[in-house]
Amino acid sequence: GYLKVLRSDNGGEYIGKEIEDFPKEQEIVHQLTVPYSPQQNGVSERKNPTLIEMTRCLLSEANLPQRFWAEAAMTATYLQNRLPTKPKKKTPYELWTNRKPDLSHIRVFGCNSYAYIQKQKRGKLDDKAVEGIFLGYDYRSKGYRIYLGDNKIMINRTVKFIENPLPYAKKEAKELQNQDETTQQLVELELEHEENHSMEEGEINEITEINPCEDDEYELSNSQILTSQHRRLERKAKGIPPGRFVFFCKS
Repeated sequence: GYLKVLRSDNGGEYIGKEIEDFPKEQEIVHQLTVPYSPQQNGVSERKNPTLIEMTRCLLSEANLPQRFWAEAAMTATYLQNRLPTKPKKKTPYELWTNRKPDLSHIRVFGCNSYAYIQKQKRGKLDDKAVEGIFLGYDYRSKGYRIYLGDNKIMINRTVKFIENPLPYAKKEAKELQNQDETTQQLVELELEHEENHSMEEGEINEITEINPCEDDEYELSNSQILTSQHRRLERKAKGIPPGRFVFFCKS
C-alpha cells in the first residue's frame, strides 16, 4: 500500500531540492522521463484527457461558465478515484486505503443547495440557511464546497441539495460565459417554474425572421407586425420554409 516509485516528466514543478529530498526521505524512487517523450509515462498521460473529458462534461451538464474549470477538475479527480479500474477490478481509493469508498455523500455537481448557518453566526430572526451552488468536495475536510456568489465559497457539512432541476438554463449559462472574466462575478439567476405547453401542429408561435422595410411610408409598428391579419397579408409561402416569412418593400 506504500508508494515505491514516482515517475514524472522533466517539468520544473517536479524538479528541485525540496521535491528531490522528500522521495529520498521516504525511500521512494523518483524516475524522470526523457523530454518530449510522453509515451514513457503512458498511464498519467492517458489519464489527463480522461479527466479533461469528465471536467468538460461536468461543466456542460451543470451549464456553468468555464471559469469554474478548477472546481470541476477537482470533482472529476475525486470521482475517478472512486470508480473501479479494469486491471484491478477495484477503485484507486480501495487500493490505496484497503477500504471500499462510501458513495452515499456523492451529489450532482452544479446543483442548487442550501447550506446551514450556525446559530453563532446569525441573528435570532435571520435565515437558517444560505442558497448556493454545489461545486464539489473539500480535499482538506469532510465538507461540501458551496459557491455563494461574489467569489465566496463556503465549506459546510450540513447542506440540503436540490439536484433537479439544475439552477442555470443553457441560454443563461452562455450569457455568463460571455461576461468579462476579470470581473469574476457570477450573476444570480432565478429559476423559472413555468410549465411548457406544447404548440399545436401548424400554429405560428413567433416570428423567426423579419426584414424591416426602409421606406417610411411602409413602416409598420410592432403591434401591426404581430397581428395575425397582417401575417396573412404579407406572408409569402412560396419558396420559404414553414414558420419563416419576409416583409417586402414597395418600389
